[in-house]
Amino acid sequence: MFADTSTHDDPSTPAAVARRYLAAFATADPEDLVADGDRVAAAYTMHATNDGHPITIRGVMWIAVRDGLVAKRTDYWDSLTFLRQTGKA
Repeated sequence: MFADTSTHDDPSTPAAVARRYLAAFATADPEDLVADGDRVAAAYTMHATNDGHPITIRGVMWIAVRDGLVAKRTDYWDSLTFLRQTGKA
């Protein structure tokens, strides 16, 4: 799914690539996807367990798609909520 040169900081459309990427995380629920050309913004809620603590965190990913693959992904999420939910803040 990722291009060989990918970075982090219908199958050929950017929105479809973003949907498949988010679906790979069984605990990530996409809330909204907005595609513009080869760029996608994806708002999501992630549900997971960390050291026995259940966590729910909202975030947004900016995804750049090239040749049907994720070329770059930048993820913004609420780290303070993570720290609070895991008892670290």
